Amino acid sequence: MKNKKNQKIIVTIFTMTAILSPLLNMYGISEKYHTFTFREVAMLLILMICTLFSFVKRGRSKNTSIWFYSYIVVVILSMLINASTGDSESVLRVIRYLLILFFVFIFSEKYFNSKLGFKVYEALVIFASIFLITQVIAANYFGIEIKGYLSFIPTRSINLRKANGLLRFYSIFEEPGYYGMIMSGYLIIGFRNHKMTVLKLILVSAASLLSTATTSIVLLIFTLVLFYSSNLLVNHSIRKKHIGIVNKKKSRIILAITLVLLVFIVFTVTPQFEFVLNRLEDGHSANSRFGDNIRFLENFNKYDFFKILFGNGMNEYPINGFIAILVSYGILGFLIFSLMMINFFRKTNGTGRLLLLLFLFINIANVEVFGNASTIILFFPFIINGIRNKNQNRKEDQNEICIVM
Repeated sequence: MKNKKNQKIIVTIFTMTAILSPLLNMYGISEKYHTFTFREVAMLLILMICTLFSFVKRGRSKNTSIWFYSYIVVVILSMLINASTGDSESVLRVIRYLLILFFVFIFSEKYFNSKLGFKVYEALVIFASIFLITQVIAANYFGIEIKGYLSFIPTRSINLRKANGLLRFYSIFEEPGYYGMIMSGYLIIGFRNHKMTVLKLILVSAASLLSTATTSIVLLIFTLVLFYSSNLLVNHSIRKKHIGIVNKKKSRIILAITLVLLVFIVFTVTPQFEFVLNRLEDGHSANSRFGDNIRFLENFNKYDFFKILFGNGMNEYPINGFIAILVSYGILGFLIFSLMMINFFRKTNGTGRLLLLLFLFINIANVEVFGNASTIILFFPFIINGIRNKNQNRKEDQNEICIVM
């Protein structure tokens, strides 16, 4: 009885840590060690507690393939090979990455509660959306800059304290684009589990448009297109059976889009809209994301044999997640990581597949494979939970067939 109570407490702490990781990763433990964040401290403590109480299942995790363990081997080998260069910062980055990988891909299967996780996730996104809209109103109508971080705690990003809150709105995160990454995952899970209402859709859509982050706007459009295009692939007979529900949803969507367009029209007369246009016209937004990719690929071709095979161990990497994997962990690491993603896509359910596609899309212009905005920590527990749900549904179907026979 006591063990069950302890495990329930750990499940709650683990789930809360996973969902709130974008906030925990904003703050450092001290001014001197500001890059060592509360996220790492929380994950370390949880992993120690889980190990101490021997809650982790013995043997290989059911939902974790051999590709994951192979990837871990490559990551460690890459770190050891490159440790001789004396770059302690890259070694620290790899250790942090290993911590994220174990936290997400080993422990989340047993300790992540998806129901509690979604409730906390929804509360996080709703609060962040309201806060961002409040920042916009305060900046445009009262000239007041509202900070979205706790000023008495050291922040991981030094630039966060220098940010102009009257032109770019960070909400409660350390980058304007982080809101869009986190919001888009919530939309996928909410839509797929029928938890999304018109009011919630309008709120997050309006906040995305007002955020002045091209990442948020692009991800809002991509998420809506991804979800509704996936619905078109549903069997026609199933759609026909639920035609009333489908029509009702369509009318709600039209209403939501209309209201969001009105918000967008209002947004076009603000200084922030002009700021976004200037960033797009001068190519700053695109150059900051894609400008160095060719340079990194050219440098990769000049590596010696072992670095081409095992990478540079996160010594330096571009902002594109796929090229970052290639440069950091070589051809071997890139191939194994790709096989791992394919394996997850094949095993998980519909919600998990959409989340995985969203995660891969985000990595075109962000390094989320390494957890910069923590979406790897946010998304993959739900993806792994999708594998468990899919397996349970398959067993239930098999049991029904046995009973009928």
